[in-house]
Amino acid sequence: MILLLLIVISICGGSRAQDLHKLPTKAEFWDRANKALFASHAALEALDFGITHHNLSEGGRELDPAAKALCESGTPGQLVFFGGRIAGVIAVSYFLHRTGHHKLERAFPVYASGDSVYGVAYSFAHR
Repeated sequence: MILLLLIVISICGGSRAQDLHKLPTKAEFWDRANKALFASHAALEALDFGITHHNLSEGGRELDPAAKALCESGTPGQLVFFGGRIAGVIAVSYFLHRTGHHKLERAFPVYASGDSVYGVAYSFAHR
């Protein structure tokens, strides 16, 4: 049931990226929409961190090859990995903003949040 709910939320969030309002010619990066996107992504990453940390402390394994080395090295490595994902999303969005790709600037955090939702759902399903 939780997995289904998370899938529906991620699909709805992704579809809303198509309906973003028109941006002014001089767009600000830290506007209300970006703050909301980054905050929701950070919250999903924190949830993913929490469930991953719990699973690994109970003897689980990290299956993501990109995350394996950091996540299996303990709490500091997990903090670096998940914090780096948040910083990376903001950095890529800022790059897209600076290069004038404002729709992609908003769509990228939505995509990254969907990836986090998948990670959370998978971790909850395999506890």
